[in-house]
Formats: sequence, structure tokens, C-alpha cells
Amino acid sequence: MGKQISVIIDVMSIQKYIYASNKLKENIGASSIIEGLFNQYKYKNNGKYNICFEKALENGYEAGGNAILVFDDDKDTVAETLKEFTLNVLECYPGIDLGIGMDCEFDGSNLDKTYRKLQESKNIFIPISNIPSHGVTAECNRTGLSAEVYEDTSYISYSSFSKLKNAKAGNNKMQDILKKNNLGDKYCFTDELDKLGHKKNEDSHIAFVAIDGNSMSDRFMSQETLEKKKKLSITLRKAVEESFDDLLKIIDGEFSEIEKEINIESEKGKRILPLRPIVLGGDDVGFICHGSMGVYFAYKFLKFFENKKVSDGEPISACAGVAIAHAKYPIYRIQKIAEELLTNAKDKMKKDKNEGSYIDFQMFYSGISGELSEIRQNHYENNYGKMYMRPYNIDELEKLIEPLHDMSELAESKIKELRAILSKTTSERKNFLHHMSMRASTEASSDDLNKKSFLIPKSILGTDYSDDFYNGQRTPYLDLIELIEILPDYIIKRGRLNG
Repeated sequence: MGKQISVIIDVMSIQKYIYASNKLKENIGASSIIEGLFNQYKYKNNGKYNICFEKALENGYEAGGNAILVFDDDKDTVAETLKEFTLNVLECYPGIDLGIGMDCEFDGSNLDKTYRKLQESKNIFIPISNIPSHGVTAECNRTGLSAEVYEDTSYISYSSFSKLKNAKAGNNKMQDILKKNNLGDKYCFTDELDKLGHKKNEDSHIAFVAIDGNSMSDRFMSQETLEKKKKLSITLRKAVEESFDDLLKIIDGEFSEIEKEINIESEKGKRILPLRPIVLGGDDVGFICHGSMGVYFAYKFLKFFENKKVSDGEPISACAGVAIAHAKYPIYRIQKIAEELLTNAKDKMKKDKNEGSYIDFQMFYSGISGELSEIRQNHYENNYGKMYMRPYNIDELEKLIEPLHDMSELAESKIKELRAILSKTTSERKNFLHHMSMRASTEASSDDLNKKSFLIPKSILGTDYSDDFYNGQRTPYLDLIELIEILPDYIIKRGRLNG
């Protein structure tokens, strides 16, 4: 085979584009645009633009906001096609930033030169993908851009309008997933945050779960040929989709327990599921769910994902960040924090030199705001050390449920006392433990004392904390307290994450 032309098109700042708005429907539409950005040009030309990627995509592949295209055409034809493509994206999907690398002497396997060209392009070129306003036009209250399109009751930017226009495609895809799992007649997804299981006149919380595969970029780069990269991409996508299918089946099997704890609504005769995927492709996953389900759903997804197979035969794993906040909290903000938590989880994985799955989580209480690092420094650290042990690998998280089961039986006033005492002096903590033990000895039988000596566990994950709640200037008790608050009651009572 003669020399071909390889092109890598990369959608830059995908998260920024998807979560630019606080409207869930726009987030869904933006994700749908990214997912179908290249395939929509696969079989036919698009409107006035002469674009067709059919053969180029067959030779290459697309996944998760980027595409590797391999052309048999001459350089001028490829350049013209790319020009038409970028013009179409600018016109139809303002806000999408593209990076492009091209190798005109591709040998059919080695993409190193193409990747270098892509990186060079990103380093020297800052795209402007939103047409600036004129200064005399009204601003869109969702994006701050020029308000150009009348939608419902107000003018909005074309960027927002294009996302809303594509939300239906995203909703249809989700319903197809339910049908594939024989759940389409029973359930549906929502594109409204208020319908994720919230109860009226109660403080409602949502969780954003960000998941990303471990070391997948290195895995792709290590594949020797384009065909091997393509197979890895296909099998990885399948692993993600099957893991989500497995999660749906768990939700279906436990639905009677779930609806005892949260307010499940119905729509057109179907029960609304308490989660809504936004990104579900490649090794990148993002979904919103009811606040009490975030850590549990993340754990189940990671557990399923670890058991899947991909084409290179090596084990796979992923990490998750789970941010829980009030339902009125801006989506882009909670998503950003979830990504920070995800980074923490990956850093812990690397520090432990363990290619397993890790989870970091954070509950945002009323009146607490700022960057994640600042929140933890100001509210989770003191002169005696750190009042948290997270992130945890998923095996550790499973083992934490047993002490949770015991602690959940404590009166709420005692939980508050325990939370407060963690920031006190060493002598105060020791006195508290002594007082609790003495009180337990007067209220419980000797048999009960032998079993649990009150309800606060003294050994957690094999480490003894019986002296003053701390070991090595760290304590896991605040993690336990917050897990009681953010895990479903039926899971805590069951005493395990795996049913």
C-alpha cells in the first residue's frame, strides 16, 4: 500500500463545552453532539458542505471526542475536506474547539508523527469558536454570549440552542439502552434535576459521579498498529456500556428498596430512574443521580468494570470522584469538583502503586464553599492531623460498611458529639472515649460488651484507633460519619455494598 494521509481531530476542553450551562437538558444535548460529531458525516454530505468521512473512518476510528481518519486522497482534497468540516462545526456547534494534526506520509501503522503534529497545533493555535457579540446585543443569561435565538420565553445564544436541539437524540439513546436491557417498558430517564428522587419541602441533594479509566492513554499509545488501537477502543467502549447495563440491572433488582428512601416519580406510565447519564463513551463516564446513591452507584460501576475484558488482554480498572451538593448547586461547579476528586483518587492509586479502582467523595454542606483543597484544609484538618482517610480503593470501601452498620445505631446526638470531638485535643478525645466506654458498661450486658464495647468501632481496616481516634495523625471516623449520611439506609442495614 502506498503512502496515505492520517489526520487526528481532537475536541479540546470537552468537559468545559458539555457543562458550560447549568441546564441538564443542555448538558445532555452537548454530550450528544460530541458523541455523534464525526459519525454524522460518515455516509452522506452535510447540507451545503461537501464532507464525507465514510472511507476515512473505516480506515481509522472515532471515540470519545476524537477521531483518527486515514485518507487515500491527495493532500489538497483532504485539506479542503477538513476546511469544510471545521466551517460546519463552527456554524452548527459554536463553542467546540478542535485541534488537528496531519501526517501526509502515513505508513499505515505508526501514528507518532500525527500525534506530534496535533500537539504542535494545540500549542500554537488558540481557536475562537464562539462568534463575539457586537456590544449592542442582549446577553444570553445561560452563556453570557450574544442572545440570537428565541426559545420558549426568552432569547438565548445559538450555542445553547444547538445543544437543546440535540438533547432529544441523547434522550432517545438512553431509552434505547433501557430497551436493550428489557427495561424500556418499566423505566425512563429524566432531563430535569428535580425529578431525580427529591422530596418536596425537604433539603434535596444531587451527586455528580465522574469516572475515568486508569492508564488508558498509555495503553493506547503502546498499541503497535492502528488496527490494534481501533480494537482496544471498540472493546473499551463495550466494557463501559456493559458496566452501565449491569448497574441498571442492579437498580431494577433493588428498586423496591430504593423507592422506600427517595421520591420516585412517574412519567407516561414509567418510573423515573434516580440517575441520568450525561457522558457514556470511551473510558470517560459522567452521570448525575440522587445524592444518597452517588457513592453506591460509583462503587457498583467500578466493580462491574473491573470484571470486563478488552482486546489487549490486560486487566482494566477505573477511578471515580463523587461530589454531593444541594440540588440548586450549579452543575458545572459540582462537575468540576467531581473531576478534582477523581484526580485525587488517581493520585492515591499511583501512590499505592496499585492499578485497582479508587473512589474519593465529598459532601458539600450549607455555608461551605471554595476550592476542594481549601475546603479540606479549613474543615477537615486541624493541629492534630487530617480528619479523613479518603480516597479508598473499592475493596477498602466494602470493608468500611461493617463498622458503618454499628455506628448507624448511635443516636444522632452521639454522632454529632463524635464529629465535634475529632477536632479537640488528645486528652479531650481520650476522655470522651473513656466516658463512652464507662457509660456502655453501665447500660449494656457483659455479653454485649464482648461483642462491640459500645457502637464506635476501635479497629478500622486493620488499624487500631482505640487510644484517641487517631493513628499517624489521621482518622477515618469523619469518613464513616459522612458515609452514613450519603449512603442509602438499606445498604448500611444490609452491612455490605454487594447484595
